[in-house]
Amino acid sequence: MKIVPQALFELAQAQILLADGLASVISKKVYQTELEQEKYLAAHAVTVVQNGQMRIVSHSGQSTIIGTKQMVFLPKGLYMISDILPSNQPFEALIFFFDEALIDDYVKMSDWEDYQPTCMPFKVMKRTQSIDTYVDTLISLYADNSGRHHSITRSKLLELLHLISLTEQGRDFGHAIYCIRHKQKQSIKELMASNFDKPLAIADYAYLSGRSVSSFHRDFKRLYGQSPKKWLIDQRIQKAIALMNQKEWNISSLAFEVGYKNVSHFIAAFRKKIGVSPKQFHLEKRRKGFIQSI
Repeated sequence: MKIVPQALFELAQAQILLADGLASVISKKVYQTELEQEKYLAAHAVTVVQNGQMRIVSHSGQSTIIGTKQMVFLPKGLYMISDILPSNQPFEALIFFFDEALIDDYVKMSDWEDYQPTCMPFKVMKRTQSIDTYVDTLISLYADNSGRHHSITRSKLLELLHLISLTEQGRDFGHAIYCIRHKQKQSIKELMASNFDKPLAIADYAYLSGRSVSSFHRDFKRLYGQSPKKWLIDQRIQKAIALMNQKEWNISSLAFEVGYKNVSHFIAAFRKKIGVSPKQFHLEKRRKGFIQSI
């Protein structure tokens, strides 16, 4: 699973136009179709498709295809995303990432109404002439100056949100913003059973569950009788052992498979829980021919 925008910062086919932490504008151009890649958006995003199509499937199973006359607002969360290339051409998109502070700033400057809309996992919108002009100008001004305009990143991102609010779909976009600020609670047990092996932080699990970090910790401990961190370590090490009992693994690949981004952290957690390193466990299992579990 890829975590974005962080993964895009390291992608050779992506160019950072503007960036201030997770708040950023990134131009992406790929020459090979990426099908059904699971991604966790660590920030809210607006994607403007410039060439090709993008297929999105939300964590709840709802799907859509975005074309070149469209853009899509994706709240922070889990998605399956496919970049679909046109014939003999690359897939191209400009992606705008918004952190929570930017969304808060946008809400403060907006004329909000008191409504409770039906919340959707994403919002597809038509592009307008003003937004196309904004995108073209942004690219022409900053495409050759990667990362050198840190100070204006937030104002340019707020400008895009303002332009979207002025379109015919501005009210619907306001609904989408309302929904991310009033996220409904989800089942912690279902969430964790499906996603304990993802490389997510406790704050990410809390967000996906529709809770603050403190509420997530409290509700989690009431359900499981232990902290989320300890439970995650136990579940990930248990899965690692199950996988190693099936076949030989490269330790780096195994660490990623069970939710660790840092291999040394995985090895340390494994050693602390089992008493030996993953490599030693492999050798011992092969020597004795037994299956170990926790």
